[in-house]
Amino acid sequence: MKVALITTVYNAMPHIERCIASIRPQLNEDIGWIIVDAGSTDQTWARVRSLAMGNPFVDAVQCVSGAHPIPRGRARHIGALLSPAEILIHAVDGDTVYFDDAVKRIIADFEGAGRIPTAGDSFFAITRAGYFAAGGYNQEANVEEDLRFYEALKTREPGFRVQNLGIECEHLNPRALREAAKRPDYLKLREEQGIRLFGPPSKKKGGRRK
Repeated sequence: MKVALITTVYNAMPHIERCIASIRPQLNEDIGWIIVDAGSTDQTWARVRSLAMGNPFVDAVQCVSGAHPIPRGRARHIGALLSPAEILIHAVDGDTVYFDDAVKRIIADFEGAGRIPTAGDSFFAITRAGYFAAGGYNQEANVEEDLRFYEALKTREPGFRVQNLGIECEHLNPRALREAAKRPDYLKLREEQGIRLFGPPSKKKGGRRK
């Protein structure tokens, strides 16, 4: 496996089916998918486990810590630990649909830029070696773990990019998207970079894609 998509989920049943349906056709021997369940109490884990058992390109693990889900930063870090891939694509969210060749476009852009860490519209690409060299996500953080890591990367990796590729994706949970866009660290990064990290729901001619 050359590339691993890493998804963390928690009680994602309202959206996980459409996410799976969009990503599954984009997997192959070089592109695998690691799904970390942070301790769901609905049927998310059963669905994710079933997917992994029936697909050689999918691995899944459930993490349970008492009565509460594990922090999202820890779940994302566990995904990186489990992956043998050279390239990690984090922030592949379980409430987002990735259309057409979105994954291939992310990989092509990352390779074309010399594998410089890149955050974009619903993805974050980095080499596995680079991830661990930078210390990885804050494992106690449940919010803003991504932006904290980006800030750390900016000091280590002068070429760190925030790149909106305009990939075809649709966010199925707009409320969460709006809340994320209000986060102080996100607003700061948006002002510095002059670009969005979270794109709007994807649209095609004739309306939103289904």
